[in-house]
Amino acid sequence: MNWNQGYYTGEGYTYGVYDELFPERLTLTALLKGHTPPDLQQPFHYLDLGCGQGVNLCVMAANHPHAHFVGVDFLPAHIAHARTLAKAAGLSNVRFEEADFLALANSPPVNWPAFDMVAAHGILSWISPSLREALLALTSQVLRPGGLFYVSHNTLPGWLDRVPLQHLAAGFLQRGAPGPEAFRQAVELCTALGEADANLFKGHPSLTEALQQLAGKDPAYLRQEYLNAHWEPLFVDRVMRMAKAEKLEWIGSTTLLDRLDAMWPEPFRELIKAQPDIELQELVRDLLLNQSFRRDVYAKGVQPLWGPVQQQLIDDLRLMLISPEALQDPNYFSLQLGITTYAAPEKRYRPLLERIADQPLSLQELAQALPDQPVQQLRSQLVLLLAARRVAQVPCPQVECQPAQRFNRHVAEAVSSGAPYRHMALPLQGNSLPLLEVDMLALDGLAKGIQSTALQQHVEHQLRHLKRQPGQPSTAKAISLLLSRKLPILQRFGGWP
Repeated sequence: MNWNQGYYTGEGYTYGVYDELFPERLTLTALLKGHTPPDLQQPFHYLDLGCGQGVNLCVMAANHPHAHFVGVDFLPAHIAHARTLAKAAGLSNVRFEEADFLALANSPPVNWPAFDMVAAHGILSWISPSLREALLALTSQVLRPGGLFYVSHNTLPGWLDRVPLQHLAAGFLQRGAPGPEAFRQAVELCTALGEADANLFKGHPSLTEALQQLAGKDPAYLRQEYLNAHWEPLFVDRVMRMAKAEKLEWIGSTTLLDRLDAMWPEPFRELIKAQPDIELQELVRDLLLNQSFRRDVYAKGVQPLWGPVQQQLIDDLRLMLISPEALQDPNYFSLQLGITTYAAPEKRYRPLLERIADQPLSLQELAQALPDQPVQQLRSQLVLLLAARRVAQVPCPQVECQPAQRFNRHVAEAVSSGAPYRHMALPLQGNSLPLLEVDMLALDGLAKGIQSTALQQHVEHQLRHLKRQPGQPSTAKAISLLLSRKLPILQRFGGWP
């Protein structure tokens, strides 16, 4: 077998950033599930297996200059890009290594520390069974006892409708078609089947919508997703058993919206509760949701937090409103929570949010400021607001922001030369802010001294230089939204001066 071991290497992966595997989200998941989380205020070690282009890890390194990050990928182009980005952005606390999971599992590098957190985003569904086993074995070897393992993967039943499309795409690739052509042929054949009223579409009516949605997705992602020879969505109970064989115990999901069971229909809750073990409960949860993607956290040896200690740590979380300007939105208190929409009572929620509009406060401080609201009610409201991304954790207001601001300045400048970066670091959140290309170009203009009144002209000039087609109304609207909403978020969470 070739060095790629069935993995599609015809082109690189996307330059995306995925907040679900950031240290803050992992530690919050552990805390809410009663497991002792790593202390992010102290130096910690984080390993990303299958780090892709490395943008994700560079954002983390910019947010946590006191921590140490290692990224591993077996595609040389990925590692070359990641190293170039880290060096250009002045990040000295992250390194990238070209390596294969099988080789690493057989002989982990002696210079690696015991990692506090290990992550494997999406890769488990795309690699061969032997590489899956190696990835889990390697994780168990290098993760310290009590450490956290984040793994995300395609799952069933949500992928059932697209299995034929993937099979066709991988088949055309095996027949010799180049990657883009193989995927195009598969989409054309599936579309033709739909137009012929094939029974496939009667059994899987959602396939029609799935095909229509392909046009809005990143082509690099689509080819990486559909062209791997060993592509396989994995039922969650199967992954849980595989992980358990390597001493990795499931503790929770970073997708907080899927965990708000109190918001679910009663029959759903009763069906989950009736299952005899956690593996069946999680499987039934996925069947109820028609889940297509899992984002899970495992621990190498569960370190229980005793009730009062866990409660105190939750109460000590410092939270801040993400966007005070958004409070004026008439739909702000309509919260989309997974399978349901919750109309949050504005009378209860607005006073809470206004208290944390200008400064982060802990639950204890909020309880003192809002004595008419019971502590348990406040606690539930804050977890819900975290899940709905209305508020953010601010673990330490004294975080060093200069590395993140330097990184953000670099990626904005790189976009003006055509780079595909679309996220900036938010060090006070330990998170990232997704942005448009227009946003990046405007921020680069601001950094170069362009006045806000001249930004539209500057951005449209840059778009023409990049051979984009600027649309004056949409460009003006995007810049207005950047200045009124997005830039204030960047500034309040330390990402921009």
